[in-house]
Amino acid sequence: MLAGLSYPPVPIFDVGPLTMSLHGLFAGIGFVVGAILMLREARRRGF
Repeated sequence: MLAGLSYPPVPIFDVGPLTMSLHGLFAGIGFVVGAILMLREARRRGF
């Protein structure tokens, strides 16, 4: 059932052969914020 549901990515801009979509933008932002929070917590714990 879920395999039949799809959401086409909405392109924001193209850089050569690469297309940045809203999905990729928010995934990248989430990755960066998560890495910053992880590093902050690791420093607090003494790693």
